[in-house]
Amino acid sequence: MKKLIVAVENKSVAQELGIMPGDFLVTVNGKVIKDIFDYQIEIEDDFELLIERNGEQVLYEIELDDGEELGLCFETWLMDEQMACVNKCVFCFVNQMPNPRHFASSSSTTVGLATDKPMRETLYFKDDDPRLSFISGNYVTLTNVSDDELDRLISFRLSPLNISVHALNSDIRNKMMGNKKAGNIRQQLDKLYAAGIEMNFQVVLCKNLNDAVLDETIEGLSKYLPYGKSLSVVPAGLTRFREGLYRLEQFSKEEAAGIVEKIHVLQNKYKVAFGTRFVYAADELYMMSGFDLPEYDEYEEFPQLANGVGMMRLFADEFSKARKLYRADKFPCKATAATGELAAPVLAQLFEGLPVKVVAIKNNFFGESVTVSGLVTGGDLIEQLHGKNLGKCLFIPQNMLKADENVFLDGVTLKQVEDELGVPIRVVCKPTEFFEYE
Repeated sequence: MKKLIVAVENKSVAQELGIMPGDFLVTVNGKVIKDIFDYQIEIEDDFELLIERNGEQVLYEIELDDGEELGLCFETWLMDEQMACVNKCVFCFVNQMPNPRHFASSSSTTVGLATDKPMRETLYFKDDDPRLSFISGNYVTLTNVSDDELDRLISFRLSPLNISVHALNSDIRNKMMGNKKAGNIRQQLDKLYAAGIEMNFQVVLCKNLNDAVLDETIEGLSKYLPYGKSLSVVPAGLTRFREGLYRLEQFSKEEAAGIVEKIHVLQNKYKVAFGTRFVYAADELYMMSGFDLPEYDEYEEFPQLANGVGMMRLFADEFSKARKLYRADKFPCKATAATGELAAPVLAQLFEGLPVKVVAIKNNFFGESVTVSGLVTGGDLIEQLHGKNLGKCLFIPQNMLKADENVFLDGVTLKQVEDELGVPIRVVCKPTEFFEYE
């Protein structure tokens, strides 16, 4: 497939050769390029480019000196469309997102959303691309990857890969993911293991489904050590937008405690046998069960941090260090810190003795069973904090906002929340920032 060249870097080799935006890359060394990985391998040292312009093709023979860049820019960094998910997972969060029928007219605000339109389009795209697992750390299922494609990815040594396993039992994995090919996971993991590809695993735990085979799944995945580096067990998130979806229930406090205890037993076993705890429970399971968070060292190198494993412990440890460094009596002013219901008790304990009031924001938008701070919306902040004495500023965690823009999940902007609440908002990425503002 030809690749459209959208830009050519200034003073690059490609510009010197006269290659222009709007040209097409047809082949490199006679090979049709699938994506950035094919491209980067083929343009090392000496190579040939076949370029098409206005239907005419020109072959360029190129030799790059050390430090020289070819300088071609394409429509996407990946040079290919993202691979979409082909599963119908019973716990899929995208399927639990609001759609137009959940919204009232534009003259009113529904569940905190200040518009009658759905949330931003990118939130509804189901990514399941193993190339992005390597690049960005996404978790993927491998159900849309053929044997040939898996061999190609292995040839590039894409390592580590983050893999959503959920269950090694074929029937249960097929049922959970709504895909008859999902049961092939063992063969795929065997191939990756044989090639020495490092892997991190994830189990999204669903009551009355894969919880019944959790021991089997954990033990089975431990067989992939040392290339299987870690495994997280995370309870499925359930929103209030589940009409027509598979019936799922939350784990009770007692059930969550049983899961944590089971993981502790296996951690001790693997620590003795392999020198690593390997399997970790998500912070949410500790909060649900009433168990104390593990100590800092028990998370080893925090391999599952992006999955909400150890995030609370890491934050608490860094906050305590910052508090000692900046001295409690030097805290700038009275303020409010808003967070999700899950983190609020920990944060309140950390701020004890400081002039900061911690407020747990109930998630009216997604539903009360959603308690993480990263899913708190601007509308819920406005609704629950409006008219309250918040002090001189409001602290919120960075994960409430879009990564590259000051916008909440419901489309409400940071400035809108500031204007409605009448206080400046300080977005916090790390604990020291609570103490550093003016």
